[in-house]
Amino acid sequence: MTRYYELTIRTEGRLSLYYAECERPIDLEDFRNRPPKIKGSATLVEITQQTFDSRVEAIRSQLDPNFLYN
Repeated sequence: MTRYYELTIRTEGRLSLYYAECERPIDLEDFRNRPPKIKGSATLVEITQQTFDSRVEAIRSQLDPNFLYN
């Protein structure tokens, strides 16, 4: 079963959001125990596919189509 996650990391006044589509459950400790170590606070939330799709599409709609992203 596919699961969808939103990872929020707050460090030194900066907010980073990451989205993941995974075949297995993940745990916040998976991120805390691997380099690079998370400095600051982090929240991992399982979200619905609909929420995942709408947030990813919102991000894609703001990207420059002429720029090559990694």
